[in-house]
Amino acid sequence: MKKEMAQKFCDIYKNNSWGSRESVSGKGSEVAASQGAITGLVSLIDKHGIQRIFDVPCGDFNWMREVFYKCEPIVAYFGVDIVPDMIDKLNEQHKTNQMINFLCNDITDDEMVIDIKNGNNTLIVCRDLLIHLPLSDSLNVVNKVMKSGAKYVAITHQEYESVNREIPVGSYAPRNLYCEPFNLNKPYFQIKETLVKGFPQKYLNVYKLYS
Repeated sequence: MKKEMAQKFCDIYKNNSWGSRESVSGKGSEVAASQGAITGLVSLIDKHGIQRIFDVPCGDFNWMREVFYKCEPIVAYFGVDIVPDMIDKLNEQHKTNQMINFLCNDITDDEMVIDIKNGNNTLIVCRDLLIHLPLSDSLNVVNKVMKSGAKYVAITHQEYESVNREIPVGSYAPRNLYCEPFNLNKPYFQIKETLVKGFPQKYLNVYKLYS
């Protein structure tokens, strides 16, 4: 785990630096701001028979719990985040539900390998992560999830940005998956997210990685 990366996001969590009263993961993780993502992911899960979700990063599980409970009991959920105190708290809160699991790890770390076996009914959700990472780490994440073995991958995309700007860890910049350094093709389909005041329109680009 990268110490600088972990410390930055631990500080954000402890100080509620993104300023939401509802979610320590920020205003973009509030339920009202996530309605487009919630509706679109529930539809995807139902239509394509998704049985496992890997949510990276899971944050405080504020909005994703809406997806999980609308699809329960057919979906097993695995949330991954870099903040150990938050993961411990989530595991304690959900310890009676064997279908909900939280793991502390750093997806940007080269030592973390995502190798999903029998991933035909698996979805990886990577919402609002790249927007807080330097470009090299963002590209590392994209490459990992695309080679993970999961059949479906959903990643935040803001197509009105023509240049992906460099930022320090924990800062913010929109990410266009069609531009350098990602250069991804058009997705299987897009989920249009709820427009949040002060931020550009964003989508969840859903990629189908194999038939």
